[in-house]
Amino acid sequence: MAGARGSDDGAHGPGPRGAVEHAAAALRAGGVVLLPTETFYGLCASIESADALSRLAALKRRSEAKAMPIICADEAQALALWSAPIPELARLLMARFWPGPLTIVLPPARALGPLLASPLGVGVRVSASPIAREVAALAGPFVASSANLAGQPEVSSVEALAPELRALADHLLDGGPTPGGAPSTVVALAGGALRILRAGALAPSLIEEVASRHVRG
Repeated sequence: MAGARGSDDGAHGPGPRGAVEHAAAALRAGGVVLLPTETFYGLCASIESADALSRLAALKRRSEAKAMPIICADEAQALALWSAPIPELARLLMARFWPGPLTIVLPPARALGPLLASPLGVGVRVSASPIAREVAALAGPFVASSANLAGQPEVSSVEALAPELRALADHLLDGGPTPGGAPSTVVALAGGALRILRAGALAPSLIEEVASRHVRG
């Protein structure tokens, strides 16, 4: 996205609105954007831009065969990405943990490339970050991979971003320091069975509690 590189500084909390709009516009135009999530800074691209997704993978030096999680603005936006019918357990998990650090993997509603979907499906969450949700509301669902080079630690401030990423990303939304912590917990629901693919911010016992209540009816 030549000529679109820009930066919005000091966008703390869910505003200022202009900073969010600039970041969303960059995503819609096929740009790669740095912005804060509920844990760390993310390197982001619209799921509708194959070029931006490939650029993102190249910037991170990440294999294009490894699917990345998608951030949505709300439950309705997430449901549109999955094929129906949606398992009742998935709806219970969404009601209990969204917005929050739970990525749910379900079969996609349409064909998606390997950067977005694994054999188990497409991983989606509604972020606890107001900034990330507002950007998704304006730009549509977007991939958010931790804003670090492959093998390097995640970063929770703009100052800690790798100079290479700052220089090559099309836009930076500075939302101040992020909380850090563990990444989202990732669960898959295939054939009605629950699998925890990655332990994260939500303890497995919390997930299993919801699943047990569902089984008991």
